[in-house]
Amino acid sequence: MKLLYLVRDPFPTFRPDLVDLFGAMLPLRGVGCTLVAPPAQGAGPDAGWGGGPVLLDRPRASRLGRMLGGFLHDLACLVRHSRGHDAIQVRNKPVAALAALAVARWRGVPCFYWMSFLYPEDDLARADQPGMALLRAAFLRLRGRITGWLLYRVVLRRCDHAFVQSPRMRDDMAARGIPRERMTPVPMGVNLDRIDQALAGSPVAPAQEPTLVYLGSLDRSRQLDLLLDALARVRAAGVPARLLLVGDAPDPGERERFLALARDRGLDQAVEITGWLPQAEAWRRAARCQVGVSSLPLGPITAPASLTKAVELMALGLPMVVSEHPDQGELVTASGAGRSAPFSPEAFAAAILDILADPAAAREMGRRGREAVQAERSYAAIADRVAEAYRRLLTPTENRA
Repeated sequence: MKLLYLVRDPFPTFRPDLVDLFGAMLPLRGVGCTLVAPPAQGAGPDAGWGGGPVLLDRPRASRLGRMLGGFLHDLACLVRHSRGHDAIQVRNKPVAALAALAVARWRGVPCFYWMSFLYPEDDLARADQPGMALLRAAFLRLRGRITGWLLYRVVLRRCDHAFVQSPRMRDDMAARGIPRERMTPVPMGVNLDRIDQALAGSPVAPAQEPTLVYLGSLDRSRQLDLLLDALARVRAAGVPARLLLVGDAPDPGERERFLALARDRGLDQAVEITGWLPQAEAWRRAARCQVGVSSLPLGPITAPASLTKAVELMALGLPMVVSEHPDQGELVTASGAGRSAPFSPEAFAAAILDILADPAAAREMGRRGREAVQAERSYAAIADRVAEAYRRLLTPTENRA
């Protein structure tokens, strides 16, 4: 079983649902792919990729060149390389998907769409951000409207199947008129073998003081001020807790803004930002902490999302405090891996204090979280379900067992 897979992510990529799912796990289950991608800086023809051949575009200097040249590269690969593949799949590229639909019909093979993020809505939201240059805002608004129309009115209605990020995203797409039976949710997961290898060296000693750990971006849209306010309340209750943020902000100004907020609350000695670390080192730093935290405000873009970093912290065996969310909140609550709290400092602080007050119960939460990840969110388990979906979609009805 072989897919021609067009992606928008520059290659080599850090996206785990590409590297771990399509590059490592699915080939072991008989699903390979030819990857069509733009090049990352210094990209080689097959760097770190085990899923099959890689067809890279050539580097282009200008934004317009990357857009137009990228589309022409996609089109050329569709025409020249689609023969010999069982299906064509496009990830997060509505315009390329339109061409893929035409080529798929010409070749007589199915066309699938993989939607891991609401890019049209993100364009429209960014266009309305304060301080956005007028021309850039106009471009984002125009692109968001055009790609949104193509995606929801043409591509998803005509493709043979769509893989979406979560049950909530499937519900949202069904509300737009996309047949529910033609969508399969595929949440984000983790490669447990990779995590275990990262922790397999010297023993990971716990932090001396109670430490909360957040993993990921410090982007302002995540409203991480909540974690500072929750930390202040935890410390005011007599618990000398610290907050470790393993990650960084998209720009230095945003990082400095966050540190200034910590200073304003008297927390500058209780907050550490590591910056971006190699993945294994990030996991090792996080594994020393006592409680994993993941807060995300609900909105039309975030509600359908599936969150990788909360699952990584669960895989490390940490008890969790997460904001109420259709993905992470339900996973933590159903598994008993921690507490799902309303998006407020008071609720987060109360949940953190509850976990820190009972170390035995916290260890049990961590164990349950790890078991839930192994059963539901490891890429080995996800790959089993995705491979079965491909077999079902690509096996003629009369030939199915």
